[in-house]
Amino acid sequence: NQIWSLENDTKLDNLIEIFKSLNKKSITTIRGLWAELFIINVSSNVTQLMEAWHQDETDRYDFSSDLVNLEIKSRSKLKPVEAHFSNNQAYPPKGSKKTMICSVYVNSNSSGLSVLNLKDEISQKIKSPKLKDKLEANFYKILGDNINNDEINLLYDAEIAAQNCFIFNLDNI
Repeated sequence: NQIWSLENDTKLDNLIEIFKSLNKKSITTIRGLWAELFIINVSSNVTQLMEAWHQDETDRYDFSSDLVNLEIKSRSKLKPVEAHFSNNQAYPPKGSKKTMICSVYVNSNSSGLSVLNLKDEISQKIKSPKLKDKLEANFYKILGDNINNDEINLLYDAEIAAQNCFIFNLDNI
């Protein structure tokens, strides 16, 4: 009697890959949120960026104002600068406002900032209770189930991110 079969090995391997994928997604989500919060936090106009940040769940881009759309892409490799876009992000409707892409290098550092640190720093800079509520709501909506994940405590280097933050006009890509 064979208790374990090759089929069971395949199923186990598939299950392991699913859990690895979930972990990668959680880290990717947290890094992406870190990059968005980093851009808000270092902005000279935190209020204006907070108003433009994820106004609607159906928005194509992370930030939308009357004049410009801004999509933040985090990357874990210094070079090359790469990003993945959904089809509707890469090809906005003709005649739409200018779309900018900001690529942020997010690098782990034991003396860096976590997403929670950035959220708290931004909250201290915001005067409007409405924007404070928006910060909290967007933060937890983006994190979803990842709020219980240890990765939310990962620290990333803000200085390295600032030195390796690039902005591109989508029309030039």
